Amino acid sequence: MDVLGIDSSDYQDEATVALNYDSDGFRNPSTLDDWEIVVVGDSFTELGNLSDDQLFTSILASTVGKRVKNLGASYTGTRTQIQYLSSFGKSDTTKIAVLAFFEGNDIEETISEVRRKANIDLGELSLNDFFGDNLIQTSLVGFILDRITDSPVEKIAITRDNAEVQLPSGDTARVGINYMPLNEIQLGGAGAMMQTAISDWAQMCQSQGLEPWLVYLPCKHRVLYPLGLRFDVDVNPLLKAWMPSDLPQWVNRECQKNNVTFIDTTAALIDSARDGEIPFNLIYDTHLNARGSAIVAAELADVLVQ
Repeated sequence: MDVLGIDSSDYQDEATVALNYDSDGFRNPSTLDDWEIVVVGDSFTELGNLSDDQLFTSILASTVGKRVKNLGASYTGTRTQIQYLSSFGKSDTTKIAVLAFFEGNDIEETISEVRRKANIDLGELSLNDFFGDNLIQTSLVGFILDRITDSPVEKIAITRDNAEVQLPSGDTARVGINYMPLNEIQLGGAGAMMQTAISDWAQMCQSQGLEPWLVYLPCKHRVLYPLGLRFDVDVNPLLKAWMPSDLPQWVNRECQKNNVTFIDTTAALIDSARDGEIPFNLIYDTHLNARGSAIVAAELADVLVQ
């Protein structure tokens, strides 16, 4: 938190949580040597803010009575996650591989990985200040316009809170909103990169005899939008003007083209928020809380038992 410049006083009353990692650096019991399901993703799968038993992979395992391996690692995109599946994902009994796609920055991270790979191939890769490059959270709109085109766009920095959300109880709560996922038209070259990534995910799964799935994880902005968000006056106008895009439908179509089972958790997360149980951390952090993690597990379990 000090590295991020976050005032830790907001979290001074939180209980200490011990996190367990296996020898490969993932959040699994050290005794896990065989599993039926593997889930690959970024920090929305690793979920370092939650205890081991609150991870949606852990809840899913206990719900359906199957062993689930968690291959979540922060600051990774789909290209890296495909390699994690290849190196760490298959055991003797593994049947299903799930790619956890977070709409907030997974396209952005995949673009970065494609660019880094191109630099490696050209022999132009230099050491970078990784955390320095990643402390500023860009909107995907800003990122793509900045990286794919020559148009400079203001970046949206990590913020404690920049809006109020209307709660079903009639109260309001402060919330930090950082993401505004693109629509299909805005994707441009980034869409082609993601099409390739989804196709490669399907092919990697099939080469290992695994059934390819993708679970869609919406950002806080999309989930809280129906409740009514009132942004502060000094907030980036693009963030204020954003409306829920068709990105989930676009990803679903790409999954259908590649015979990837698609699970969208958006509606269930919105329903929870409308019922007064917000499924995300409200300030600073963009990730699912324990409630949100449980909802994702339930959505996956529903498909598994069909």
